[in-house]
Amino acid sequence: LKALNDRLGAWIEAPRERVLAAYAERDALRGREVAWEGGPPGSQDGRGVAAGIDPLGNLVVELESGRRIALGAGEVKLSAG
Repeated sequence: LKALNDRLGAWIEAPRERVLAAYAERDALRGREVAWEGGPPGSQDGRGVAAGIDPLGNLVVELESGRRIALGAGEVKLSAG
């Protein structure tokens, strides 16, 4: 338990850039088609291709039009195609 707490503490204290870089390395959604409901204005429901994360930790999705949006909260699921 102490080792777990120490490791977690290191991430809590880590600079934002380090945390985001580590997250990006483990990004299982990048390049995969995703769907969501309740996104930002102008794209409440939609589909696109996950394109990484932005500096605030939001999921970046590229739409069919080429436009990119950031999804900050809510449910994203892998699209069936």
